[in-house]
Amino acid sequence: MLITLATVKEEWKDAFGEPFDSKGTFLYMLAVFSVIYGFSLLPNIESWILLFSGIALIIAFVRYEISCAYPVLQISLFTGNRAFRLSTIAAMINYLSVAAPTFLLSLYLQIVRGLDAQQAGMFLMLQPIAQTVLSVLAGRWSDRIDPARIATLGMVFTLLAMLGLSFLTPTTTWPQLIGILLFFGIGFGLFSSPNVNMLMSSVDKKLYGTASAVIGTARLVGQSFSIAVATLAIHLFLGNAEVSVGNQPEFMNSLRLACVIFSVLCLFGIYASAARFIGRKN
Repeated sequence: MLITLATVKEEWKDAFGEPFDSKGTFLYMLAVFSVIYGFSLLPNIESWILLFSGIALIIAFVRYEISCAYPVLQISLFTGNRAFRLSTIAAMINYLSVAAPTFLLSLYLQIVRGLDAQQAGMFLMLQPIAQTVLSVLAGRWSDRIDPARIATLGMVFTLLAMLGLSFLTPTTTWPQLIGILLFFGIGFGLFSSPNVNMLMSSVDKKLYGTASAVIGTARLVGQSFSIAVATLAIHLFLGNAEVSVGNQPEFMNSLRLACVIFSVLCLFGIYASAARFIGRKN
């Protein structure tokens, strides 16, 4: 905050005099809450009620925003802006694919490989370290190279890391685990900055706030769904039992199932990301 106050000397608010879309905002809040919270409660009956309510609220929100003179979210960004639409889809799939594997790996390192929580946390630091280094470089590269191509390469690295997790065993070597974490870090580092660059560059300056909020929502929804998928996979094999040393085989089966699901999602993410430059006229 202090750096921003000291360095940012201008504002670019271009929506002076426009009323705030309070009704649309309220519908949006209810819809996102219902979908995310409902998905987190699966397979309970309450979850289905919340999910269907959330879907109905999303439909109501979209219909209202189309007819609203000053919408909080311009639906035309998704219907008429191909780069924005595909970048948002790719971002959501990416966050959906990478959030839960870290959670599952932390359990694997403690329950299966016998590390304590601190050791597991230190080992998992390999991923954000690689991500941090690559994010800075990828952000610079995306100013000179097509950001869609860099982001797609990042999704490919993420898919390779996910496939590695899908074949994880109790005897997987430590160098292999290090390689998987580094691939995750490289994948997310290559994807994140270029994807944000392309998404923000696809809208007018007036819509920077909206575009930034959409990225934040895609991140939150993707991460929430990711943890929910992992939780469902664990519930499928362990029921209501706590993950422990005594049920390692069941936990490993749930880990593999979740990673197979995330691998399939990565393929859709690669398609959404690559579709931004495949067939595009230069």
